[in-house]
Amino acid sequence: NKAMLFFGAATQKSFYALRLTGTMEKITAAAIVRSSVKDTTLPFAAKNNFEVKEVISSPVSIKWGDAISVEVKAKKKKLAVTVNGRELEYKMDEPLPPGMIGFSHANNIMRIHSVKAYSGDDILLEDDFSKDRMKKLSYTAEKVKK
Repeated sequence: NKAMLFFGAATQKSFYALRLTGTMEKITAAAIVRSSVKDTTLPFAAKNNFEVKEVISSPVSIKWGDAISVEVKAKKKKLAVTVNGRELEYKMDEPLPPGMIGFSHANNIMRIHSVKAYSGDDILLEDDFSKDRMKKLSYTAEKVKK
């Protein structure tokens, strides 16, 4: 079971992320991972031209389904990710690049209740997901008569 929160994602091959992994019952580890392109001279679409490295991890014990509070702070070359009060710190080679944020999960259901992204004290993005503001497309299959 795995859930990830991506940040500083310049592309789908170059990002930082918080990775939560565990058993069927609970999350047992929180880690900061970094993905980067191996050979920048190759075309972007080159297969397997990226690597994902775990840069720091910590054991945790959080039941799947329990609320999780995550805070990501980047200042200059210092990255601090806090999961339910437990902080992971990583000294980056370069300051965190501007980029996208995202979420992914495998073998679990992720319910995101609120997201806030700041630049200093300025809020760049905020959504509490309490109102359905996203456009949903739905499709219905019907049997076709010949």
